[in-house]
Amino acid sequence: MPHSDGGLGRTTEQMTYPYAENTYVDWDFQEIWTEDPEFDVNEGYPWLRWQVADDIPNPPALAHSPIPEHEAINVPANTAIGWTYSSEEGFSDPHGFILNLWIGDPEGDPYQAAMEGGPGEYYFSVHPFVLDHETSYHWRVIPYVIHEEEQIVAENCSIWSFTTETSTGIEEIFAPLVTKLQGKFPNPFSGETTVQFSVGDSEKVKIEIFNLFGQKVTTLADRFFETGQHEIKWNGTDKSGGALNSGFYFIRMHTADYGKTLKMHLIR
Repeated sequence: MPHSDGGLGRTTEQMTYPYAENTYVDWDFQEIWTEDPEFDVNEGYPWLRWQVADDIPNPPALAHSPIPEHEAINVPANTAIGWTYSSEEGFSDPHGFILNLWIGDPEGDPYQAAMEGGPGEYYFSVHPFVLDHETSYHWRVIPYVIHEEEQIVAENCSIWSFTTETSTGIEEIFAPLVTKLQGKFPNPFSGETTVQFSVGDSEKVKIEIFNLFGQKVTTLADRFFETGQHEIKWNGTDKSGGALNSGFYFIRMHTADYGKTLKMHLIR
């Protein structure tokens, strides 16, 4: 029988599965080589067993040390939500985190925000959600890794809870004018809403709109404003002028040393 050390003088058809009888003579297909009958690993050619194409990473471990602490009460409404992620053997370090928040019981679709990052301590310095007084919330952090444009998420993530403090009802009536995102009216809205804010000292102000997934849909302002009260109108469109779908959106205002986010409901 003719002998071949591999593919010398052989055609592609003889070298790809099903192989010609005189092609891979004396090759060890039990311990060393693997066939590729589906042509999905090495285009039909044999491949070494230790050559694993695109190993799928393990899911990340769980986030821990929630802020506020689990079942905390009298939590200030402006508390920054935070957590810690520690590397653990056998788990992949995350590429980012998904934050879910439910008002009341953890039922239905939660509000969502996202943040990129790996091991370490995390805080949403610009609050992604508007927290009401005297309200119970449930929330969780889902670490994830990206593999071939797909998310692999941590399994069995804990759901934490906290309850916000009672409102004092005291407004800053006599306080000097400060930089502040004051509100949007009407809310919910269907055609147009007015965003009201104040600027303490003349400074650059950026006002942006985000969807529930933390994706920016448009920028309403990115310029200097003089000291005083200001208004900007938004008609529920994205940066290209296209009408957005009904749902919840977040308006975020930030300057060099101030940041605040409010929730709004668009109804078509």
